Amino acid sequence: MFNIAELFTLYLLSISPTILMRGLAPCTMHSIQYILK
Repeated sequence: MFNIAELFTLYLLSISPTILMRGLAPCTMHSIQYILK
């Protein structure tokens, strides 16, 4: 099974890579690191 963070990341990647480039990428990575800690 996938983690919520993984599903969320895959969801964002599948919708719009450009959005990630604009600033969601750092936010997403920070959120994942926060969840995994």
